[in-house]
Amino acid sequence: MRTVTLPAIIFTLFVVLLSTGCDEMFQVSCETDADCSRDGDVCFDQVCTSTCSSNADCFSDEVCAERPGRGTERVCQESDIPGGGCDSDFDCPDRHFCESSSCVHDGTCSADTDCFGNEVCFGGYCRECADDFDCPSGEFCDSGFCLPDGGDECWHDDDCALGEFCDGGLCLPDGGDECWFDDECAPGEFCDAGTCVQDGTECFDDWDCPSGFVCDGGECLDQLGYHVLLIEDRTSTVGRCNDTTMGYDTAGAKLMYVELYEEDGTFLADGTAMDYEYGTNTNFGDISQVLDGSAPEFSDACPTDEGSPTGSNFRHDQVVAIGCDGWVALQFFDLDANPISFIDGDYVAIGEFGPACNDTMQSADDAYDVSICTSSALSSSGFDINECLYPFNDPPLEGSDWVSIFL
Repeated sequence: MRTVTLPAIIFTLFVVLLSTGCDEMFQVSCETDADCSRDGDVCFDQVCTSTCSSNADCFSDEVCAERPGRGTERVCQESDIPGGGCDSDFDCPDRHFCESSSCVHDGTCSADTDCFGNEVCFGGYCRECADDFDCPSGEFCDSGFCLPDGGDECWHDDDCALGEFCDGGLCLPDGGDECWFDDECAPGEFCDAGTCVQDGTECFDDWDCPSGFVCDGGECLDQLGYHVLLIEDRTSTVGRCNDTTMGYDTAGAKLMYVELYEEDGTFLADGTAMDYEYGTNTNFGDISQVLDGSAPEFSDACPTDEGSPTGSNFRHDQVVAIGCDGWVALQFFDLDANPISFIDGDYVAIGEFGPACNDTMQSADDAYDVSICTSSALSSSGFDINECLYPFNDPPLEGSDWVSIFL
């Protein structure tokens, strides 16, 4: 009969600890971070878990990923990816994306099981609460977030003092319009914990901004604020600044129409010139007459042979030559005369009179750039080009063309 000594038992236990990991053998259950006694531990998925800064801090079958709803705080989480890391979003589980070689939860959900710890699925996103019962004593649930409970009881806003409103039976300070989603707020605002607040968030790229906002010049701006289109002539880049047509000086892009379409090809509106500046070497056309918000009279891609002088397909009321380095700012209006805001995937079609319309008069195409600008670019003091994004095309467009809009 073999005798097992105490040192052998201790050695065997030591080997088991090394192979399994102390955290896996001695997991402490929890409901909140306060239930975890070891420094640096947090409550994640009802287990006390150490925070991490990279995948190297975790086991081989885990990934260092953001703890949903906790900003940039990261904890080790189980991963289906060998080694726990990622090279692209395709390497990550559902509802995760790849960031700095780690899979990060995107915060979306369809059920509470898609969330972590004590979070619940509220309006498609992991939040602290769905009702007051999910919050600690002394707090109430407001738009998925637990807020301190303090204020007079009420049934209606009229029951509250000036500067307060009734929310969940309590009078709370009025910091803006009530909301559930960003699109319920005014342009330049977003929904934060049930209240519309002015946006001024600093950013490096669009990911740093709330939904519906884009990063422009280091600041998050409401993408719905972009509804001015800028076309800038770049004909000097192709050496046609002394161009003439039918005896007229016609330098610069010769525009016939500008049209806005949805991504699926649905026509939205014709462009209306709001401001413009003629460039050099042109004496042909009237921008406001040609780009007036209505479709051109001709039915094809080019004017017909009904112009003046006789036999010409090149008329003042159908084509405008904006001149070398000239520009025009346009807007598109819906049936209620409201400016149409640009969204991702929209595209603009530009008709430019060139060899495709009449190769006997036009030996080459003219060039131009297309950008979008905020509504504030148009003001009584004149057009402000600093309110425009960089052109969407590189190099400049030539002839009739179209450009997609990406915010």
